[in-house]
Amino acid sequence: MLGIIEELAKCGHRVTLVSTPNAEIVRQADKEVINVVPMRIAGDLDPLSIIELIKIYRKRKIDIVFANVGKDIRLSGIAAKFVPGVSVIALHQVDREIKNNFRYKITYNSLADVIVVNSLATKNTLLQSAPWLMDEKIKVVYHGINSEKYSMANTLSSPFFMGNSPS
Repeated sequence: MLGIIEELAKCGHRVTLVSTPNAEIVRQADKEVINVVPMRIAGDLDPLSIIELIKIYRKRKIDIVFANVGKDIRLSGIAAKFVPGVSVIALHQVDREIKNNFRYKITYNSLADVIVVNSLATKNTLLQSAPWLMDEKIKVVYHGINSEKYSMANTLSSPFFMGNSPS
């Protein structure tokens, strides 16, 4: 998620990261590029957290919220209902089922405007596990990898093989 946030900031978007104060994402965030707002985040329906999010959305003129887990989707989705023009995008980045119950129906149908998944397999898993989800609400966005960060290939002086080396 941090990669998405940093890339949006580099493209000129005003980006605000709201997270618990000691979260790893807060420690790793480039605070010169990303505006970090540490916030105590309590339970799914915590009124104080929702009020604080409403204040942040209004003060910073937030128009899009990316939420990564169910609790975040619920809190940000409820807060967004009180601030016109705020859309909530639920990120579902792991190919796993979601529960087929009332709580998740509300979360994904009413509180999230769009659900972004990283593969067609993940989209299919969601649709199979939750038949009430609308196919058109789920968008597949493939994750890219900046190979420049990991380009060791040009620095290797000799190949390395495990097991039987080719003859």
